[in-house]
Amino acid sequence: MDPEDALKAISNALFPPPRKEGDMLVSGDAYLALEGARIDLTRLGADRVCIRTIGRVQKQIAEVKEILQKAGLEQPK
Repeated sequence: MDPEDALKAISNALFPPPRKEGDMLVSGDAYLALEGARIDLTRLGADRVCIRTIGRVQKQIAEVKEILQKAGLEQPK
């Protein structure tokens, strides 16, 4: 995978286009998801939705790590 393809794949993993669920558009944007989870945690404490949101963002970050590995761009340990 060349760097340009890797960058596109990373962008798609972290900032996918909104998807339609019923009549609503739902964002999969990792940044916005974490921002919402942080606000909810501050106001309400941990709940199912926050935990699921953090888990989903964790999977997005794992996907980015895999893309970087395939492209040979991962930071050395």
